[in-house]
Amino acid sequence: MEPQKYILKVETGHKSGAGTNADVYIRLNGSSYDDEFNLDCPGTNLFEEGATNSFLFEAKTNLGNIDSLFIEIGKSDNDSPPWLLYRIEVSTYIGTDLKKWTFFINDWFSPILQIEDPNYHEGAMDHALIYSSGIYTGLSINQPIARDFAKRPIKCF
Repeated sequence: MEPQKYILKVETGHKSGAGTNADVYIRLNGSSYDDEFNLDCPGTNLFEEGATNSFLFEAKTNLGNIDSLFIEIGKSDNDSPPWLLYRIEVSTYIGTDLKKWTFFINDWFSPILQIEDPNYHEGAMDHALIYSSGIYTGLSINQPIARDFAKRPIKCF
């Protein structure tokens, strides 16, 4: 298996209060393989209102066609407000051909919070399985992300 480089662009919504400090994990579900990453760049404010964050990472191998992705959000500190995730774009080169998959979400995510928590956002999900067709679910139909992969290198730009 040859490693394959991917670029992931994550766009936060443009509504007031759309950004978050929470930990964000992603699993790319490909037609050939799946791989997962912690979207973290120490010392960088990620997922700010209206921002697009870009990540370069190396998957274990070519994942094939990216059919879906699994997003999970975890509480990173005492200030992890809900996050309005607008869109995710995944791209890679196969030879000289650029392959690109876009997932439109435009929905709120939040760590599991109690209703009395000031950061609580009614209807926000802590995880979701998102298909390229735009259909997604917050139901627990997929295995949670293991989070033991967090030490893998990822580059932000």
